[in-house]
Amino acid sequence: MEEIPDLMKKSHYKIEKLLNEFGKDNSLFNKFKWELEKHLFIEEKAIFIFYNPKDSEDFDTIPNLIQEHRKMEKLLSEIENNLRIKKTIDVSELLKLLVKHRKFEDGTLYPKLNRELDEAKKNIIIERINENFID
Repeated sequence: MEEIPDLMKKSHYKIEKLLNEFGKDNSLFNKFKWELEKHLFIEEKAIFIFYNPKDSEDFDTIPNLIQEHRKMEKLLSEIENNLRIKKTIDVSELLKLLVKHRKFEDGTLYPKLNRELDEAKKNIIIERINENFID
């Protein structure tokens, strides 16, 4: 069975790949939007709820990540509006935020959760991830 970091890295890779492809082909926007929205939903509803920081320096981790999610959603909405009015699309700000977000989660958060969560919680998260990432 794959672990949380493996599953989420796959999702991050897929999202970044779709964003890069969308940057060249606007017809891929809805697919990109769907994958990003699923990813954010899974993080907030299936993963973040299990994060219980033990160090005071980690207390802001989840609120900061959720704040980044809101920023991604805002940028996504702006891109969608620009597509509607046939305005030039610039995905660079969203890509920069996605890469920063991914590096922290893949390098720090998910490995930490994988170490600290008991098997029952990990299994619940993995089940929820798999339910939502079915292609």
